[in-house]
Amino acid sequence: MQEHSMMDVPLMLSSILDHAAQWHGDTGVVARRIDGSILRRSWPELRDRVLALGAGMAGLGMAQGDRVATLCWNTMEHQELFYGVPCMGGILHTVNPRLSDDHIVYILNHGGARILVHDPACAETVARILPRLSHIEHLVWIDEGGALPEAGRPALCYEALIAGATPAPAFPEFDERAGAVLCYTSGTTGNPKGVLRLGPSVPNRDGYNGIFDADVRVLLPTPLYHSAPNRFGIFTFHAGGELVLMPRFDPEETLRLIARHRITAMFIVPTMFVRLLRLPEAVRARYDVSSLTDVVCAGAPCPA
Repeated sequence: MQEHSMMDVPLMLSSILDHAAQWHGDTGVVARRIDGSILRRSWPELRDRVLALGAGMAGLGMAQGDRVATLCWNTMEHQELFYGVPCMGGILHTVNPRLSDDHIVYILNHGGARILVHDPACAETVARILPRLSHIEHLVWIDEGGALPEAGRPALCYEALIAGATPAPAFPEFDERAGAVLCYTSGTTGNPKGVLRLGPSVPNRDGYNGIFDADVRVLLPTPLYHSAPNRFGIFTFHAGGELVLMPRFDPEETLRLIARHRITAMFIVPTMFVRLLRLPEAVRARYDVSSLTDVVCAGAPCPA
């Protein structure tokens, strides 16, 4: 009997990104930046930047299993960090900017990250809490064209970090069971509690009733610092579709982005759904949202 061997490769987040870059070069990520401008990157461009970002983080001392913390909204850079850190063996530690200073300080000190990346909208928070952070050695600032914020210690510009790095030709392989993303609860009972997620530990996208195919255009109004929304980014680039990000949820801006980018699916929570439905009819009538066929609502029971 002839013996047949099957491929035995680790289930890596990087392999999904490689697949999207190789086979879906015409689609990618679209992000409305904090300043209102629109930024677009294809999957091949995103992969190249992710490799450079990983090399830059390694140059700051990130080793396998090390945490890299973020205080960021839904930006292109935050999306890049979701792949650039775990794909190089680090753990991305996302922190909710809406929490109190005390809880943010607790989460950062408990998580143990030595690198903190933040965007302009979180600069004031970082300046306030920095003296209370026990482990942070490097600040990386996501520049949108403004002045470098004064935080009491030197900060490295995110784009300079990428530009000064020498990326490896390919992603490294390591144990597929290694941690990838660290999220904390919001501290409603006692101090916030951390949950470590593995890189490929996401549900099968086929379980979403055929939402995710090569023509899918997904809008993420929900924040990336939560656990669930970034799964839909993974599903989207696995399928080769287009992912659209908005920094913070705004009901009318959500409708505007659906109409502009012909969004087919989005992931929201019930409070967002209610705010959308409470928009005046005259406002809703301004936008053609007929392309939207699927809405995934989670986080709490959705009222009828």
